Amino acid sequence: MLLLTYMFMSFGEIHWANIAKKAMCMGIIMKFFHIADLHIGKKLQGESLIREQIYMLNTIIKYAEEEKPDALIIAGDVYDKSVPSAEAVLALDDFIDKLVKIGLEVFMISGNHDSGERLYFGKRVFEKQNIHIGSIYQGNLEEFAMKDEFGEVHIYLLPFVKPTMVQPFFTEPVETYEEGVKMALSSQIIDTAKRNILVAHQFVVNIGEHPVTSESEQISLGGLDQVDAGVFGEFDYVALGHIHKPQKVGRQTVRYCGSLLKYSFSEVNHIKSIMCVEMKEKDVLEMRKLPLKQQTDLVILEDNLENLLSSKYEQYRTGYYLSVKVVDNRFVLDPIGQLRNKFEGILEFHIDNTMQKSYKHSHLSVEDLKEKSTYDLFKEFFEKQNGDMMNAAEEETIQKILAEIEQGGKSR
Repeated sequence: MLLLTYMFMSFGEIHWANIAKKAMCMGIIMKFFHIADLHIGKKLQGESLIREQIYMLNTIIKYAEEEKPDALIIAGDVYDKSVPSAEAVLALDDFIDKLVKIGLEVFMISGNHDSGERLYFGKRVFEKQNIHIGSIYQGNLEEFAMKDEFGEVHIYLLPFVKPTMVQPFFTEPVETYEEGVKMALSSQIIDTAKRNILVAHQFVVNIGEHPVTSESEQISLGGLDQVDAGVFGEFDYVALGHIHKPQKVGRQTVRYCGSLLKYSFSEVNHIKSIMCVEMKEKDVLEMRKLPLKQQTDLVILEDNLENLLSSKYEQYRTGYYLSVKVVDNRFVLDPIGQLRNKFEGILEFHIDNTMQKSYKHSHLSVEDLKEKSTYDLFKEFFEKQNGDMMNAAEEETIQKILAEIEQGGKSR
């Protein structure tokens, strides 16, 4: 295991070359996979997803064996936490080991969830295995070159940056995320006659229009972290990470590939995929999505309790992560207990009960209590609790009970 093999190494001093280049043998065309937001080690409502993540990483290996790309781009948020769990480190270690064995060139950057310093660990040794890690911004972008029959393809690595990370390397003030990214890119001389790829992990917008986000992403309040897609004009393809729904930002070639898994129930309708890009001559590239299907899918169920407990939803009783919402007008006893007896994968539970809502907003004054009969008060209580009128049988039953109570009081 590569990561464990290199655990004896210390960080030591970090030395960055202005331009690091790696030339491959001449190929026909440049073909690469674009993935991001692995979030290895992430939990969904307390449920570990490591088994799902390992399955998805192995799916990427299978696709790579079938498609035979020249490179794999990982656009940040490799881990879910800056201090990843032991099982998360082992999962990434195994993934990298398999990538090396199939001879795939890898370009990986850190995201806002990663620790750049920890992801940097073993970098110089990994370089010898064509695993290139851009995890700490040091005043310039790392640059790599690959070749095919149309010439060189230049790949630039820009790890996640904040204004404070960029400011030490420039005399001009850097106050916004967009200014930080502009400054970082300005340090590079981009030959626009050649084909250029940028790998970045930022919140990118298109003339103020936001990408579609989900609940599992960290977005700054007030849009302070926005970077306009216009700053990437010199690049033929921009491989973005950070947003979990696959989508373009402005032009087709500035693209979020999305996360590998559905990391919140707001992503339930997302179709996860690997972006496969084939670059030919300048300004000519083809993109297609390779579908990813996780072992345990996310499903939202919403119905009254009786229906939820019936055979109508029998197919969801095992093999799914569930968010269940009970919509009922009548009082239901221990709904979550009843549901857990039927469904094993409930991670979220909500109840929308008009009876409870009505009760919360029902206020009777002392005067109301004095003026109304016991029957009238109960009838009003019943209607507000259940959102419905009592039927004839219910009225008769209540009247009999109240009569018995009244008769019992008189006989004492």
